[in-house]
Amino acid sequence: MDTFKILPLSVTVLLLMLGVSTPVDAQAPRPHSRDSNRDARSNRTDPARKDGRTPPMGWNSWNKFNKGISAKLIEEIADGAKKYKLDELGYRYLVIDDGWQLRELDPKGELVPNPETFPQGIAPVAQYVRDRGFELGIYSSPNALTCANFAGSLGHEPAHVRQFAEWGCKFVKYDYCPVRNGESGLTREQIIDRYRAFGDSIKAHAPEILFAICEKGWAGQISKRQLAKDSPPITSQQRRQAFDWCKGVGGIMWRTTGDIGPEWTRIMQILDEQEGLAALAGENAFNDPDVLEVGNGNLTEAENRAHFTLWCMLNAPLMLGNDLRNIPEGVLKIITNKEVIDLNQDRLCQQAVKVEDTGDIETFVKPLANGDVGVCVLNRADATQKVALNRNTLGLKKGQAWHVRDLWEHKNLAKLTDQVHIVVPSHDVATFRMSPITKESNHRE
Repeated sequence: MDTFKILPLSVTVLLLMLGVSTPVDAQAPRPHSRDSNRDARSNRTDPARKDGRTPPMGWNSWNKFNKGISAKLIEEIADGAKKYKLDELGYRYLVIDDGWQLRELDPKGELVPNPETFPQGIAPVAQYVRDRGFELGIYSSPNALTCANFAGSLGHEPAHVRQFAEWGCKFVKYDYCPVRNGESGLTREQIIDRYRAFGDSIKAHAPEILFAICEKGWAGQISKRQLAKDSPPITSQQRRQAFDWCKGVGGIMWRTTGDIGPEWTRIMQILDEQEGLAALAGENAFNDPDVLEVGNGNLTEAENRAHFTLWCMLNAPLMLGNDLRNIPEGVLKIITNKEVIDLNQDRLCQQAVKVEDTGDIETFVKPLANGDVGVCVLNRADATQKVALNRNTLGLKKGQAWHVRDLWEHKNLAKLTDQVHIVVPSHDVATFRMSPITKESNHRE
């Protein structure tokens, strides 16, 4: 048995592999020619990203700025996104959340941008964003009032879709706000009908618009506001049934939880709420655990890294929620890790499943289109943990050797034939891409 010690910036990894050769030099070329294992510095974007089949990527205003939005801010965000070359990594939609509009519709039933914060309206902002390589997204609600008490789209769906299309918007977040409107008692069918009305309007008038459903489980009676404190745990089947209608009404993505916050405990709660939803995910169909909080609040570097990695493994939309005008170096390094983003943007569009849970340690596996496997080991504990990654636990083929690539250290490690022993710091992850060794790739090595 050989012991290999890796001293990464993010995760201290000790590889103890049974029946393995010496480690691959971290600076050596990739040992095989699989197209998804190309150099992480390459700017080539997979065609599947460009035609919308993989999870949407972009930014949303709410987490950082709440209702404090304006045309000037959105244009500055677009400038920042361009400055940091986020478009080259696939980040595309810059979404204006709640608060851009007045509290009442005009006499024609149309939405009115706030003249104080969007004095020229939305169209010039959309053009500004497009000129920098992005697309503008916008927000509305299937209620008379939005969650922040502004005008919604109930009863005016075709007109509002046409407005958004005329302005040049390519993404709409459609947010169900029953408490604000005194509609907590709507049935599943009534809620679905409201989303269907908007989805049908998009299909008829602006099929280029991406429809993002934000319903949070009300139709399935699993919203936290619907549950009593002594309610039994929600089953995986209940979670699936709560959102199994979303794709059928035109949704590309659907919120599966209440609002996120920049706290480790809340991020872990939301992770748990994704249990059982993988079967709903696929091409043009994505469970949405909410906008990323990477770079917000007091999350540590390890927590930011774990949060981002988990959302990538979950095949979730990667919508940033931080201030893009000035991104700290550590945050930028996380949100621009192309090797980890490639797990999310893989054309197979398969959501990771949890294959092991010890309480403190959870292991997730994500099959990839070319036969590779993404592996993420999460340490939820407050102390460093030693973990044994077993080939059988990961579901890897018996008798097959695997190349192991550390996606945060961008290093090729040793071949895996049996198991890997790693050390994962508190609130952090170890993330690997494992590639089956063929005769051809072994010969090239």
